[in-house]
Order: sequence, then structure tokens, then C-alpha cells
Amino acid sequence: MAHKIGLKTLVIIFISVFFACNPIEKIKKKEYRYYGIRLSNTKEFNIDGFRNYGTMYDSIENCLCRNVTPIIVLENDTAIFKISPFSFECPKTPINWCPNDNQLLEINASSIFYPMLENTYPIDCLNVVLPQFYKDDFTRNEKHKNDSNRFTFIGFERNLPIIYAKNTMEKLFFEFNKLKVENDSLNLLIDYREDEKFMFNIISIEN
Repeated sequence: MAHKIGLKTLVIIFISVFFACNPIEKIKKKEYRYYGIRLSNTKEFNIDGFRNYGTMYDSIENCLCRNVTPIIVLENDTAIFKISPFSFECPKTPINWCPNDNQLLEINASSIFYPMLENTYPIDCLNVVLPQFYKDDFTRNEKHKNDSNRFTFIGFERNLPIIYAKNTMEKLFFEFNKLKVENDSLNLLIDYREDEKFMFNIISIEN
């Protein structure tokens, strides 16, 4: 009996030493922060915790109307995206704002509309449309590089499963970050909408 107990103990010790000397390496995910001006009184929401776009919209609206900074967290196998509003107005407050066509890009779960070109593209064409959208920002001189404001409207129906909203946002962030490598002064300002209601804007600041 004593011999059996001793053997078990040796096996446990061997296994412990083996794993201690051969730790499982975890892939460190790159984090991208899309933070607005104010970060006090924050509340984080993992996007996977929502059933659909409507529940996400309601949670963010509730935060903004209580003067809380909502941070939406998107995570995949290689990256973590953290998003907070650029504007802190409660969505119930009317906003008078009229950007022109060359400042606008509209995205939903299946398509992209660029008013400047008066054309609609499949969502998978972001890698073609987005560089065109920021073309002027690449050509303007250093003195005026930060003068441009380009707004992307993302709009989903309330009952859209959250996975589709997440996939669309990830595609946009992925393509935008490729452009940002070439021109670090680029900003990504997004207005999330639901039934044409103002939601919030976010500005991209990559660490």
C-alpha cells in the first residue's frame, strides 16, 4: 500500500514539474483603444454579452443619459478593441449636424454606401472603399492634416444578432488600422444609429 501511495506521489510530482517547466504559451492579443475625450465613471460591456444590436443600443443609451462613459469591448483570436463615445450627449437630446457628402460613409451588416460616389458596395469591399474615403487626408499637407472630419454611420436593426454587428465593426476597425499605419493622423469617427436616431460618436486613438 505504501509503495502504491509513493508511486502516485511521484507521478503527481513529475506531472507538476513537467508543466511548470513547459508552460503553455498564451498569445498576447494586441489592444486597440478607440477612446473619446472623457473616461471618468466608465462601464465596460463585452459585446458578446448582448443578444442583439437593440440590447447593446439600449445599454449605451442608458449610460449616456446617466452621465456614464460606456466602453464596448470586442475581442477575437488576435485583437481586443475597446470603444467609448466621442460625444457624451444623451441620445434623447436633438443634434443639429449636417456634414457634407464627402465626409460620410454609411455601413450596415451587408453593404456600404458612399454618398460622395453615389454608389453602394458589398461590405467585403471595405478594403477598396475606405482608402478612397480617406484619400484627401493622405494628400493634404502636414499643416492641415488634422483638419478633416470624416464620419462613418453604422446602422443596424434592433433584432440583428450581435454576431453580425460585431463582424461588421471588426471589418471596419481592421481596414482602418491598416490605413492608420500609413498615416497616424487619421481619425475614425463613428455615429451608431438605430432607426435613424442619434446614438454616439467615437474617435480612434491607437496606443
